[in-house]
Amino acid sequence: MGAMQPGATTVPTTRALWQANRSGGLVSEYASTWLGAAVAVPLVRRRVRPSSVTLVALALGLATSAVAVLALDHGAATLAAVVALLGWQGAYVLDCTDGTVARATGTTSAHGARLDVLCDLAVQSGVVATVVRAVDGVRGCPSWLQALFAITWTVNLFVGTLSRVDGKSGHSLLSSERNLLNDAARLVRDYPFQALVLAVAMVRPHGVLPAIVVGFVVLHGGFLLASIANEARLALAQTRR
Repeated sequence: MGAMQPGATTVPTTRALWQANRSGGLVSEYASTWLGAAVAVPLVRRRVRPSSVTLVALALGLATSAVAVLALDHGAATLAAVVALLGWQGAYVLDCTDGTVARATGTTSAHGARLDVLCDLAVQSGVVATVVRAVDGVRGCPSWLQALFAITWTVNLFVGTLSRVDGKSGHSLLSSERNLLNDAARLVRDYPFQALVLAVAMVRPHGVLPAIVVGFVVLHGGFLLASIANEARLALAQTRR
């Protein structure tokens, strides 16, 4: 669906906005972008600026992490987990909403796109800080592992930003074919799914959370190394021509 023309009165439906903007892993595609489209409908009607939505998402994401850390400081792991679960997912839904609004109203801009990426980085930094606080001092999760978790966590965001620049032309490690293997790979690298897993695991910081931190280090680190190897192969093949 194209952007609304200035002065237009027709507001697209949730389904139309979702169909035009659905992307990402399974949770992003079938939950977050759908909810983002539903939130976008009244915002499109009121011609709300998409960057305003971006800033609200930023505020919600950072506030969520701050409250979760405060709850962890007071030994309220369950409260921290509930706050993180609701707040991080809500912030991501709004992150899906801003782009939907921008495209529907024809108000996309380079500055808005950059603002969106910077706010994503800030929110996900809050997620990392919360998880590191949750496992701080936990046996089996030393400081070097926490550092690796923090360093590798933003790999998905970084690669996604590169994809916006190069148009996703020939860089993906997965084919576009929909099958069980590709869907599973997209799911485990899908940010809202990852945030969901981390939030639920925070109920027991001394239990399964350290193992999940290890899993994410292996997942993101492995994806980074595989991406480097793939791009090196393509670059070397290109220079031989």
